[in-house]
Amino acid sequence: MRYGKALTATLLGLLAFLIGCNSMQTSSAILRFQQGEYDMADSLCREALKINPNDGEAYFYLALSQSQLQNYKDAYTSFRKAAELKPDRAAMADQNIESNFATAFNEGVEAANSEATELAIEWFTIATEANPENPLGYTNLAKAYWSKAERIQQLDRDEYRDLAARSIENFDQGLALERDPERKEETAILLANVLASLYVEAIGDEGEQYLTKYRNFTSELPDFYGPHEAFGAVLFDKGLSQLERRLQESTYHDNFVYAGEAYAKATDLRESMDQMEFEPPRLAGTAYMYAKMYSEAATYLNKAVQANPSDQQSWYFLEFSRYQAKDYDAAINAGVFLDETIRTTEPDVFQILYSAYRDKALRCDEAGDSNCFEENRILYEDAFVKYATYKGLPDTTPPRLVTRAERARQEQIEQAIYDQEGVAVLRGRIDGRFVKGVLINKTGAELEYIELSINLLDANGEVVGETTGELEMVPPNREVTFSAPFFESDVTNFEITEHFAE
Repeated sequence: MRYGKALTATLLGLLAFLIGCNSMQTSSAILRFQQGEYDMADSLCREALKINPNDGEAYFYLALSQSQLQNYKDAYTSFRKAAELKPDRAAMADQNIESNFATAFNEGVEAANSEATELAIEWFTIATEANPENPLGYTNLAKAYWSKAERIQQLDRDEYRDLAARSIENFDQGLALERDPERKEETAILLANVLASLYVEAIGDEGEQYLTKYRNFTSELPDFYGPHEAFGAVLFDKGLSQLERRLQESTYHDNFVYAGEAYAKATDLRESMDQMEFEPPRLAGTAYMYAKMYSEAATYLNKAVQANPSDQQSWYFLEFSRYQAKDYDAAINAGVFLDETIRTTEPDVFQILYSAYRDKALRCDEAGDSNCFEENRILYEDAFVKYATYKGLPDTTPPRLVTRAERARQEQIEQAIYDQEGVAVLRGRIDGRFVKGVLINKTGAELEYIELSINLLDANGEVVGETTGELEMVPPNREVTFSAPFFESDVTNFEITEHFAE
């Protein structure tokens, strides 16, 4: 972007009749200036100011001479002094200041476009001296410093940090001076991008200063969401690249945390300004999900699907995040929407859906709500069948979902002292002259009669006798007790050898 010059011929040449109003030294300086003898005009103006420090015209022509000599820094000071002492010169002083700035600024643009970064830095530095009040000089100087920093990053780490610091310093100055809201946000976006780039490439704790700087400067710009989106984009892309390369979670975790934070701030600002779009909340939610901050992820993914209800990936990420946050009802709602409205056939959607139904059923069982358990058990089985079908599994039969009581009983059966052909003796003991115990009929149907054959053992484990335990009308899957008498006096233990059932 080139900068328009405001300098005109009438500002450089003055009418001769004005000379008579000035001191001899000032009048001589004006004549020398008109003849193009700018060094001499500069010298004569200084002599005039020694005689009369309040000679506004001498300051004005000193500034003009310094401008022609490209001493723009001193020219700025002289123009400002001339405008102070001689207000009728203020407008021309301002125009000449802008002309000097434009000359240096445009040279900087030419150099930057030609990738002559060192020369661009030199000219943009001169531009900031030609007019320290113009933010464009600082902003473009900051960009030039950053361009150089990126090129030498891998070659000289210390110089890279020094150039980055200069870039940030000039962005700060440009932001402080900028009054145009659009250009101010553009500058803030550039600064956020630099800070994010520095953060993701920082070593150890070095990155904290850039994160803090981002938070601090954006807090002073409460109406701009652009800087947050710029900061988040760099961190998100870096984290995603690290994730795809299967690096350790500790490598990319913080990048996703702070990307989520940045996009969340952008989303909240957009929402407050009634400028909501789909991408910021989607990216906020996705970043938080990769950082395993599932509640935060769900909050912003929910905003994303409200903004774009047809986006299948956002619905899936919402389902996943809700499930991981153990909000099973919300996870189910997302899964059902994907199934019934979007008509997805993605197996992963139904894997989460059946898991949510399963875990909700188990939660109901823990709470003693058998109706809730049974309802969600059926829904779990239906969802599993869809998962297995879309996955192409040869067996679509869902694993059986059992209650806590059934699980406890199964554990008991697994530890049974006798388990043969549908009859399991769960436990037993010697009680006086009786063998007493508990058994369960696992056949699934009522047994009219069960007879247990029991060996009686002494303290050495030797068989010292036999007995039987008899039961009638034994229902399925219910614990029942049995008792078998004996007459031997030295019995300390027993073993069940077989059983008969009908």
